[in-house]
Amino acid sequence: MRYVIATVLLAGMASVCFGDTLLTTDGRKFEGTLVRQDESAVVFDVVRAGASTRITLDPREVLKITKGPIEQPPTAAPKAAPKPATKPTAVQSTAVADAPPQSPGPPP
Repeated sequence: MRYVIATVLLAGMASVCFGDTLLTTDGRKFEGTLVRQDESAVVFDVVRAGASTRITLDPREVLKITKGPIEQPPTAAPKAAPKPATKPTAVQSTAVADAPPQSPGPPP
């Protein structure tokens, strides 16, 4: 019983891993990864029961291709910028207050 549950869970996870879906004009549906698509051929990687298969179809046989979400590698959470210890305006105003007074006239 344990093996049956494990197999079902793994099969469910395998279907989630692939994001692209290809639908043919005759009603076949493939889930996998789109490798190449141009005017001469559509190349699609399909994994079924642990076996990987690459299929090549004529573009006229393909009805629709749905792109799945692109998986991004996990990134670390951004760190918050540290707050400055003092405000620059407070330092400037203190420096002006401590400056010696200047006389308006020319020196004698």
